[in-house]
Formats: sequence, structure tokens, C-alpha cells
Amino acid sequence: MISEQPDPELQAESEAIAKNSGFKHFAEYDDVAANILMVVAGIDPLTKRYTAPQTAVKKWSRRSPPTRPSLRRIRRNCYGT
Repeated sequence: MISEQPDPELQAESEAIAKNSGFKHFAEYDDVAANILMVVAGIDPLTKRYTAPQTAVKKWSRRSPPTRPSLRRIRRNCYGT
């Protein structure tokens, strides 16, 4: 069963690690980690370049929509008819 309250021991350990790393508290550490993850997620693995999220969405929306398989093709693949 999942508890509503976080484990106090784990919470204290997280706070201690954050403070030893130069953060005021764990929430500050969590904010920095989230920002780093957003930047890393914006790096294109093929080109190794950063793409801002707005640019990526625009690029994605310009592409033509994927073709939907016809009902006839689905029936043929599923039922062999």
C-alpha cells in the first residue's frame, strides 16, 4: 500500500544530501534537477544540438500527418480476407 506521507528517514536523508551539495533545501535541488532534465531532453540525439521546445513543436507540426491504414488493409492483416 502506498503511503500518503513520505518516509521521514528518507526525507531527512534527502535534505542532508541537498544541503551538503550546496542547496538550501531539497525543493531547491529538485527544481535545479528538473531544469537540467528539460535542457537535456531538448538535445537532439542525432545532431547533438539543443532545440528549444517551441522550435521542436513547430517543426513537428509542419510535418504531414501520418497516413492512417485503411479499414480494408486492417481487415486483410487481421483476418486474412
